[in-house]
Amino acid sequence: MNKLQTLLLLLILVGFVSVEYLLGRAQKFDASKGDNTIDLLGFALLAVVTQPLIFWIVTMVGKSALPQYQNALINLPWYAMAALFLVFDDMLQYWWHRASHSALLWPLHRAHHTAHYMSARMIYRNNFFYYVGMPAVWMSGILVYLGGANVYLVYLTIKIAVITGAHSAWRWDEALYKVKALKPSCGWCSGPFQRHQRTGRIMRLPMTMASVITKAILVTCFFSGMSCLARRISRSNSQPRWV
Repeated sequence: MNKLQTLLLLLILVGFVSVEYLLGRAQKFDASKGDNTIDLLGFALLAVVTQPLIFWIVTMVGKSALPQYQNALINLPWYAMAALFLVFDDMLQYWWHRASHSALLWPLHRAHHTAHYMSARMIYRNNFFYYVGMPAVWMSGILVYLGGANVYLVYLTIKIAVITGAHSAWRWDEALYKVKALKPSCGWCSGPFQRHQRTGRIMRLPMTMASVITKAILVTCFFSGMSCLARRISRSNSQPRWV
């Protein structure tokens, strides 16, 4: 899965960056050789070292300590597994990102906000230990160990496409703002542009109503999926078992 996942993420990144260059947006980056190195190294470390290493550690520990739980959830409906990823990956990453804007964790995330440009290429511009300590990556490794590998591949592809689109210098979402009905839902598109600054000082993230509603929806999806799962288990247990 790692090779296919890395290929998909690379295609998404290269696709957005290529459009930025074709539209002439990249010429305005004023990126130095140091910026190029940090952006490239950040992606390479996460895709080739950090995430695979964390997933390997989780798998080895799981096989040693809890081998009976490997693929224990492989028969879980895809929507229930997706709900688990939304909560234990996406929501955890959201709160880890908020925490990284505190004085304690800011050094791990500061590099992401020191770029003098917005682009798909700078998404992974973080300290190595920012991803090593990210609870969401570890929880994703656990869910994959429990049998969520196939769902994770699709989920992660969609997630990275959304994140990349939100940081890209290609303003693909401009047309959406012309539709009055869509304006309230376009905050995630422009959010990164509003939050990023050229300085390295700590940035306080406000608890906006949009963020609260978004996470409330994710929690609802999670518990809805768990409710469906519970009903399925209940029905299966009520069926006669033949020896």
